[in-house]
Amino acid sequence: MILARFEFHPGSAGQFAWGAGQEIVEMTFDNVFDLITMCQEFEDAIKDCTAIVDGNLVNLKTVSA
Repeated sequence: MILARFEFHPGSAGQFAWGAGQEIVEMTFDNVFDLITMCQEFEDAIKDCTAIVDGNLVNLKTVSA
């Protein structure tokens, strides 16, 4: 299991947020491929992502142009 913490751009958390104005969401994934798919599908909405993968802390920070 992979635990990932996403920081969304303001107003972009949409379906993942518990309430209005929430920008930080934690989610679990069965494998790294599901995590990558999530990051690719919501690339424009995600500001930052940090995950624990096989006991290692991995930062998947997006780069803004």
